[in-house]
Amino acid sequence: MNPTRTRYQFSWLPYLAVILAALPLMIGRDFTPDNELRYLSIADEALANGQFMAFTNHGLPYADKPPLYIWIVMACRLIAGAHCMWLLSLFSLVPALICCAVMQRWVRLKARWSEAAAWMLLTGAYFFGLSVTLRMDMLMTLFIVLALRSFWIMYREPSRVRQRWLFPLWVFLAVFSKGPLGILIPLAGSAAFLLWQKELKSFGRFWGWRTWLVLLVLCGAWFGGVALDGGAAYLDNLLVHQTVGRAVNAFHHKRPFWYYCVAFWYSMAPWSLAVIAAVIVAAIRKKLSGPLDRLLLSVSAVTFVMLSCFSSKIQVYLLPIFPFLAFLGARLMQDSKGNRLPVRLCLAIPALAFVFAPMAVDLIGAKVLPASAFSAAWRASFILMIGGLWALSKMFLRGRDVEAAIRSIGLALMGAVFVAGLSIGSLNSLLGYRTAAEAAKPYITENSMVYTFGMPRSENMDAYLGRPVVFADTINFRPGPGDVVIRRNQADNSYKIEIFRK
Repeated sequence: MNPTRTRYQFSWLPYLAVILAALPLMIGRDFTPDNELRYLSIADEALANGQFMAFTNHGLPYADKPPLYIWIVMACRLIAGAHCMWLLSLFSLVPALICCAVMQRWVRLKARWSEAAAWMLLTGAYFFGLSVTLRMDMLMTLFIVLALRSFWIMYREPSRVRQRWLFPLWVFLAVFSKGPLGILIPLAGSAAFLLWQKELKSFGRFWGWRTWLVLLVLCGAWFGGVALDGGAAYLDNLLVHQTVGRAVNAFHHKRPFWYYCVAFWYSMAPWSLAVIAAVIVAAIRKKLSGPLDRLLLSVSAVTFVMLSCFSSKIQVYLLPIFPFLAFLGARLMQDSKGNRLPVRLCLAIPALAFVFAPMAVDLIGAKVLPASAFSAAWRASFILMIGGLWALSKMFLRGRDVEAAIRSIGLALMGAVFVAGLSIGSLNSLLGYRTAAEAAKPYITENSMVYTFGMPRSENMDAYLGRPVVFADTINFRPGPGDVVIRRNQADNSYKIEIFRK
């Protein structure tokens, strides 16, 4: 079957389930200090200094990321008058939903398999996690998907002139969201596909003068603005230190070559085993002959190998391959018909894990979770158990219905996340520093200095307090009259506020 001729099918159920599951997290969660709070602090500093291309974090150059996401944080701050988790979360959740909708419209499957593909993409561990996390990775992934869809349209219909201009625009926006991966993934993926198709000589038709002209003009304007705003040193940091340095000899997240061979399995859980099983079965049966199958697999495989070659590695870097793998897996499962036993066995593993979720919560949860969170985790575990049992019955007792089993697992996951998310407020003292900031505010005067102990990355609490915060664990300090010290008790994660009078 040619997927481009299949009627476009759309199901609201996966989207609605994901939105409902995300709402408690978007409304009740605190900003995490590692990255989210830092982005808020950078945005505040940029607004205060009137800088829009070259950013600083507490006076130090911050060239780690392109400006698009920081602009979004700045705009939300100006619109809302404060940093709102729910508003900022939309710029992760909405791109995730659009990304899935684009894939559904592009890889046109039968109705039930189109829905199954949406479940596998939207409820994957890291895809859903990054849908409610304040990062720029989901924006980059959306633009990469749009770029490769434009590439596919140009490949199938060379007369579509509009796509020749949209293609480089999407590529630039991917770069402008996160960095070089925005161009490397479409470039390497399309080249590998054309090589597999034995059409590499047509590479210039897609990556010709028009593409490079658009990229040159847009990147030239960007880099020129950076040079004017931050100077040559900042531009060198952005173009060399943060790109070549991270790829060749990372100063952060340095990992071995095989790191993603382990990280992939839990990053795309609970669907990773089933998707890879579908690909292996199709390869053995020589069913990867269609151009669309080859493009989806080429992008996924080349991106995986390329990321493995880079020195800097974290799980979230795998995000751009999940849309292609989820829809490739669903497409291959749809076409496998009577040869789905390996897929059913692979889906049975997470379903069985769901069945034993209450036991796991009972053994582990009481030791690591507050009472209110433990109660929510207990309720969520029973939702997982019911979903796991229903999925197993669908696959092995009631017609071997793989699509229904996928829906059952996806619904159970989102139901569990929703129930657990209702108690997220009780974990905010573990997740972020808003609790500490609110406790310290009544004691802070206009001339107070604020110091913290046992609170890594707490210098970005200035986003809450509107004044400098000094992380004092590693320095000798002499507090003066009226200075405030916030100490964190690692045993129970409570905060102690000290005010110096002399």
